[in-house]
Amino acid sequence: MFRQLVFLLFSLGLLGCGALAGAPTPTVPPTVAPLPTAAPVANGLWVDTAAGSLGAISPLVYGTNYGPWISVPFDLQEEAYTAGLNLLRFPGGNWGDLNTISQTDIDSYIELTKLMGAEPLISVRLRGGTAEQAAELVRYTNIEKGYGVRYWSIGNEPSLYPDYDTERYNEEWRLFAEAMLAVDESILLVARYPSVYGHGARPQR
Repeated sequence: MFRQLVFLLFSLGLLGCGALAGAPTPTVPPTVAPLPTAAPVANGLWVDTAAGSLGAISPLVYGTNYGPWISVPFDLQEEAYTAGLNLLRFPGGNWGDLNTISQTDIDSYIELTKLMGAEPLISVRLRGGTAEQAAELVRYTNIEKGYGVRYWSIGNEPSLYPDYDTERYNEEWRLFAEAMLAVDESILLVARYPSVYGHGARPQR
């Protein structure tokens, strides 16, 4: 009798252990982490279409560069004259940093702007030039010849040259500007901009 009781208790113990071993372990549902919010872009362009019109776009944005190394082929002159270019900048690029504009250059350029119906913009030589030369160019163009060129700029892209930092550029620019305005105070000086093509490794100053 005692042996049967021990066997019964032992069997019940085994059944209990088996039941515990077979029971599924409760699992905690995973917590879904929220997606990170993108940080706002530090630099960019924001267009507020709900603001309505801010004004008319100047037709002078439709322009191009022109210089002594460029010529319009005879068979393309009609296309060039009717291309809708409203502004012609002379001389485009760093040609003006390496060469001094002559009176003949000005005469030919002004004739072309008349044929194209384009507004002239002349860039005087800053690097390698002088304020006196710039003032003389204004005198010849607007006083002697009476071309009435309103838009002028000083230099091309000064950041192309490592020796032109902000301090030097501002100092020389002011000397040129004062000399040019002393000849014709009606001219409008257009700001230059830093070089961005092919110079990404060197920070702009």
